[in-house]
Amino acid sequence: MSTLFSLGAMVLTVCMSSALAQVDAARTRVTCVLAEPHGWIECAAGGVFRVQPASDGPDGDPHCERIAIDGRMFVGARRAAGYLFGGGLPGKRGRVVSVDRAGRTVASIDIARDVVLAIAVHATTFAIACADGSVHVGSIDASGVPRIDRELAGHRGGAYAVAFDASGSTLVSGGKDGLVRVYDITGLHVGDPSDTRSSRVRCLELDSHTSPVLQVSFLPALDGTRTTEIASSSQDGAVRVHSKTGRLLRSWLGLARDVRGLASWRGDLVLAAGDGRITVLDRDSEQVRTLGQPGAALLSLTIVVGADGTERALCASRAGVRRFVLAPSESNDTPRQKREDSGRESPETRR
Repeated sequence: MSTLFSLGAMVLTVCMSSALAQVDAARTRVTCVLAEPHGWIECAAGGVFRVQPASDGPDGDPHCERIAIDGRMFVGARRAAGYLFGGGLPGKRGRVVSVDRAGRTVASIDIARDVVLAIAVHATTFAIACADGSVHVGSIDASGVPRIDRELAGHRGGAYAVAFDASGSTLVSGGKDGLVRVYDITGLHVGDPSDTRSSRVRCLELDSHTSPVLQVSFLPALDGTRTTEIASSSQDGAVRVHSKTGRLLRSWLGLARDVRGLASWRGDLVLAAGDGRITVLDRDSEQVRTLGQPGAALLSLTIVVGADGTERALCASRAGVRRFVLAPSESNDTPRQKREDSGRESPETRR
């Protein structure tokens, strides 16, 4: 059975007995997780769910609600008053769906010729990367309705990642062709002004990777300036950091393959990899720390801070949502590892 509780504009479903098993089955193969104040939103095989971990002990059932969204959604991002989700039908169409905070669909639009694989939002501007290699930039009106404004130079074979910088004026993408593309969506030039070749283009190509680029992210510069750096990860386990003008600053090679999650944490770089583990890269000393045990491939990463101040990496995987406690190393020589519940994943996230 399932019991419904009304909580303002939001309805939460408390899943019990066989109903819980059915929902758990639908919530496998999670491809994206978005953090909320008291839980998370997950894109899974059976739909999009709002989840609140149990508050009555480790064996309690999670509160969950299926959000009514048409089509298959694989990725999502927060917008001002809700969410944007991306997905579609492989080989047929891409789709973007706008949802309000209560889980109601505001609008949906069909885009491109293949599914949406990545989505990023900054204020009222959004960008999507599609499996056909196209990269699109759009806008969201005051009522939450999205529209596509233009298509940018994309990637050969598939576009896998997009990210905005803090100002929202620069967009970066990564794709199957191994390229990282940097766009100034305000129409200004990108690249080093002293380089006449790069200063004449609005799209700068970074070609230091030798395999498909799976994730991209902007990082604060180590020198404390407001200038941001661009991090990218590729299928072969390489992670590279470039300046916004295209200069290669540092590289890590031979890490776990298929890094699809990339985030900045306390100045370091946190990776979610295909071996099911978290890797923390010290950008200053280049020390590498690995957290957790091998498991299902991690497909996305977001860092959250709990009410008690604990910092966690929240990851999507084909086995469900996994959470890792992040902790600074006790010294420069002795890496410290910690997982939920003294080395185990939280019961409510285990499938």
